[in-house]
Amino acid sequence: MVADDGLDQRLVHFQELELQQKADFIRKTIQRGRPNTPMPAWSVDEGGALNSQDIEDLVNFIQRGDFAQVRNQLSPEQIANIQATVTASGGQVEAGAPPGKALFLQKGCVACHTIEGVSSGTVGPNLTHQGSNPQIAGVLPNNKENLEKWLLNPPAVKPGTAMPNLGLSQDDVDKLSDYLQSLK
Repeated sequence: MVADDGLDQRLVHFQELELQQKADFIRKTIQRGRPNTPMPAWSVDEGGALNSQDIEDLVNFIQRGDFAQVRNQLSPEQIANIQATVTASGGQVEAGAPPGKALFLQKGCVACHTIEGVSSGTVGPNLTHQGSNPQIAGVLPNNKENLEKWLLNPPAVKPGTAMPNLGLSQDDVDKLSDYLQSLK
């Protein structure tokens, strides 16, 4: 059988286009988040923490990366933190845990926030003692009403915050605020 160089070139071109389209979808998802899901917007332009180069690096890693190579660049402590976050992200909660703790795990809060013994996120503030903090995000007195206001729409309370609006229901906000207020 004779190889058709034209066909091979078209196939390579098609694969490159497909890779570019997927990269665009991944890029937009990282930049803008996904409404009504735990995926927040990560772009600085959307109130997130990643600049355009960070996002491009992440897109490239997702499409072409080899996590085995990343492991060689991380310390054992960093790997342990990532593994703890991944485990926590699975939503595994001990029997009898408050409903807000399960939501904290299931809604993706663990990706950004640390609560000792629960999660090890590094992007957002440590919430281990949120119930005894005097303020919420440095702008509101810490009480249940203000925490609910914050959880419903952080950018409306503090424009420019990296904390996105996660589209939480009032019921979810009530459970999360009870849990966070209990952390002394």
